[in-house]
Amino acid sequence: VTASYGGANNDTIYFINNEKDKTLPPVLTFNTSDHSWNSLFQQNITGDIPIGRNQMKPITYYNGKIYLLADFPFITLQNVIRNGGMFIFDTINSSCVLNDIIDGMSRVEYSATLLPNGIIVYMGGKSPAGNPVDGFRVVYLYNTNNNTWKRQSTTGSIPNGDNGISSVLGLD
Repeated sequence: VTASYGGANNDTIYFINNEKDKTLPPVLTFNTSDHSWNSLFQQNITGDIPIGRNQMKPITYYNGKIYLLADFPFITLQNVIRNGGMFIFDTINSSCVLNDIIDGMSRVEYSATLLPNGIIVYMGGKSPAGNPVDGFRVVYLYNTNNNTWKRQSTTGSIPNGDNGISSVLGLD
């Protein structure tokens, strides 16, 4: 599974199940205010059903939307085969869409950081087969405001690429 927060008051933790385990509901929630658990089944979510895996880095924006970059081949809960995509799960309205990703973005164990302007920066990682990718020579920018992708080359003393990394934006 993958987990992030959301809901009307950003007080709910969402556990999003992977597409292979159909014995669990697609989404489990834990409300931190009243300490209650709830299950969201396919009939409770409109649109595409989100999937989660431990290699995904969810990003939650202030508007209650969780962005899940599924950058590896998968089968949706509706039995559609995809080579990747961006799940945008609206936790307030329990709806989800699956958008295409930019060419070259297929990777796992990457870093994802949300900037204050609504842009998510993706970098590092490796291909789903375990092969090296472009490391830190290229970063991928996803604009949550208009759902567009941009590939950005980097300059300077570029560190070697890495996988299994995390990143945090410090606004001090």
